[in-house]
Amino acid sequence: MTEIIERLLGQSPDKDLVDRITTLIMQYPQVKGINSLIIHDYGLGHYVASIHIEGEEENSVILNDIANEISYELYLEMDCDTTIQIDYLDTDSVMYDLIYKRAEQGIQRFEAKGKIKSLRIVKSGSHTNVLFIVSGSRKLQKKQDQVREAINQSILSANSNCRVITKLVIAALHSKK
Repeated sequence: MTEIIERLLGQSPDKDLVDRITTLIMQYPQVKGINSLIIHDYGLGHYVASIHIEGEEENSVILNDIANEISYELYLEMDCDTTIQIDYLDTDSVMYDLIYKRAEQGIQRFEAKGKIKSLRIVKSGSHTNVLFIVSGSRKLQKKQDQVREAINQSILSANSNCRVITKLVIAALHSKK
């Protein structure tokens, strides 16, 4: 009974399952990365997964075919139903560096040791989605609305076509000795 309750409430997926899915997806050279992998385990070996695969826009037709192939392979190998979203990465290194520096400045106004753990710039029609994962202390978490607004304003001043999504992760911050 406890196992059923844990499954319904949600628990971390089995590392081997995550590794199998990741290995299967990353065998395609056009896939540059994976994010937002969510796995629901319904028991008896049946899974449902939601995945974002990352690639370059010029490979859009190929990436759609790859997404369909991945879905089919996961179904055959693991009885896993999937929903796959393709994120087209903006690979302009000048824009990436500018956004990174501006966001870092926004974070450090609130906490000098706050760090950007992940930055993805994804093309989305007429907008560009800028997605951050920021690590910081509880102090930073208490100011998360202000931090998000500071990052948002800093990015928008560089590129008004951006939509900024910032997630804060609480982490122990250690200084280097």
